[in-house]
Amino acid sequence: MSALSKIGERWLGICCALCLLSGVWMLSKGVYLQCKAELSQLLIAASWQAREANQPPAKPWAWADMQAVARLEVPELESTSFVMGDASGEALAFGPGNVNPEAAPGQAGHVVIAGHRDSHFEFLKDIKPGHTINTEHYSGRQARYRVVELRVIDARQEELRIHQDQDWLTLVTCYPFNNLAPRGPYRLLVSAEPF
Repeated sequence: MSALSKIGERWLGICCALCLLSGVWMLSKGVYLQCKAELSQLLIAASWQAREANQPPAKPWAWADMQAVARLEVPELESTSFVMGDASGEALAFGPGNVNPEAAPGQAGHVVIAGHRDSHFEFLKDIKPGHTINTEHYSGRQARYRVVELRVIDARQEELRIHQDQDWLTLVTCYPFNNLAPRGPYRLLVSAEPF
């Protein structure tokens, strides 16, 4: 065997090892993010249950810089999520977030809630017109909505319109659900009307 082929074998081995290590790193990062999302919702649920009447839930952990403002349930899909007070990237790591500060879940107005398609809003892949969405604000105010439309938009060409004068609920997540690329341009909008 020549010296050149030994060097080639060595480089091939190094490249294979690096590919394997990167794959393990990416897989572990994905598992970490999913575990973080699930655990945070459990801690937020515990803080929600411990809340006092008309008071926001306590911080779910000592260093938390956010807290839940509402609970969102879809009975047909046996799904419950706790909605964060805003839709910043930090808040969305722990749960879906309230996009429209003018209307919180359980209040009048156009409530808009965004969430990640691969964690807290993964259940939206199975939602259908006619499904019920229940919201409860931390103050105890509740609202029930019925899904009337599912629509995919291209965020590069169309913006989500917030209608302050309408009582409406819109859930927003990235689309399609099986897309591996983060932050694509397509959004699934689930529109629901009160009943």
